[in-house]
Amino acid sequence: MNKLSALLATGRISNLPTVWSNILIGFLSVHGGALLLSAGPPDLSLLPLYLFACLTASLLYVGGCFLGDAVDLEFDLAHKPERPIPTGVLERTGIYQAAFAMLSLGTLLPIASVWFTTTDRTIQFTLTACTLALTASIVAYSYWHKKSAWAGLPLIGACRFFLILFAAAAAWAHAPDTDPISPMHELLNASTSSPQLPWMTAAVVGVYTISFASVARSESSPRPITWRKALIAIMLMLPLIPFLPALLDHHESLTLQDVFLAYPHAISFITALLVYWVWMGAAFLQINKNKGSFVAMSLAGFSLLDATSAGAFGWPLFFATLLLFIAALTLQKWAPAT
Repeated sequence: MNKLSALLATGRISNLPTVWSNILIGFLSVHGGALLLSAGPPDLSLLPLYLFACLTASLLYVGGCFLGDAVDLEFDLAHKPERPIPTGVLERTGIYQAAFAMLSLGTLLPIASVWFTTTDRTIQFTLTACTLALTASIVAYSYWHKKSAWAGLPLIGACRFFLILFAAAAAWAHAPDTDPISPMHELLNASTSSPQLPWMTAAVVGVYTISFASVARSESSPRPITWRKALIAIMLMLPLIPFLPALLDHHESLTLQDVFLAYPHAISFITALLVYWVWMGAAFLQINKNKGSFVAMSLAGFSLLDATSAGAFGWPLFFATLLLFIAALTLQKWAPAT
């Protein structure tokens, strides 16, 4: 393994498209239809902000991966001596330094940007709090994930949970008068539930993360996954959870015909849901035969889970997340996902 390949593998760059799709649905939970192409020319005013959020989140993600591998040196020497740091391809000190630089930049850039661009204290403190929570969860996971399953699983879920909230806070900082929305909430006139959407979306992504990470923790063990049925039920139902409050409020009056007539993006949402279910069905076939394959497929599946949220806003955003899914699969050929 040459040094470039080792750096790409250590930084888990094949998972970056899933970070970018998480950022996208964080933006959608706030701005929603403002990113659609169907109502005339595309609104590209949010694109620089989105790219900036992707850049800072990528620094945090890769920095966290570098930190985790540097911390894990003793464990890897005993259990995975083929990794880049144990083999000497990469130096532990240099990886620590790179991790510190990336985590610092990824944290300071969004905080500095909001404090220099607005005087609204609520916006400043919201984005600052979400950024610090994301960084703290990444650092805590890097140090504790090998020490305790009880700490490792909630912490890795917290990383993705706070990533969504970070993205939503960044989007809200650009347009603070925008209320969090959901197309289903609009259809059902359930606007009182809409402020819960970023938290609900973040929770869905967090639970998804914990679910497949529970398998990753036993990847080197030959023992079968005894909680497979529960895992299947949870992971297949997750895309529906953000819509449940609105659906339950209108379960007596809402018909399937109402949805298709009044909700123009029902087909793109259902298509995204079916694609996600098919992919996860294929992943579950691997869960006991090849746990590593299941974990890699689930990591790429982040973007398909995000596609179900994006598909609820129309075809263009569904295809955007689908492209990120394809990018994640393609990058896995050059850099392992785990």
